[in-house]
Amino acid sequence: RIQLANSLVGVSTQQLVPTADGRSRAVACEIMLANTAIRALIRDGKVHQIHNAMASGKRQGMQAMDDSLADLVRRGVVKAEDALRRAQNPDDLARMIGLAQTQA
Repeated sequence: RIQLANSLVGVSTQQLVPTADGRSRAVACEIMLANTAIRALIRDGKVHQIHNAMASGKRQGMQAMDDSLADLVRRGVVKAEDALRRAQNPDDLARMIGLAQTQA
């Protein structure tokens, strides 16, 4: 864990989601930058807290997958049901996009 924490620069994950018109795909992405807080969590084996640290790091350019999916839905690029199927936490995503309950 120490070596990983010291050498990690960042992690990027992406998914291709069908567009609302069904003609192509849009990229939803998650970005984690290895700042001091992230490095400490990795070093200490507290990986379950990384998501919260990422939420705090939005100003540094970090983005959770569900935030990216929510943005695509709000802009009408992808359908809510497609985003909900790919969400890490469908209930949170449903709240972010203004749905009363999960449709997936």
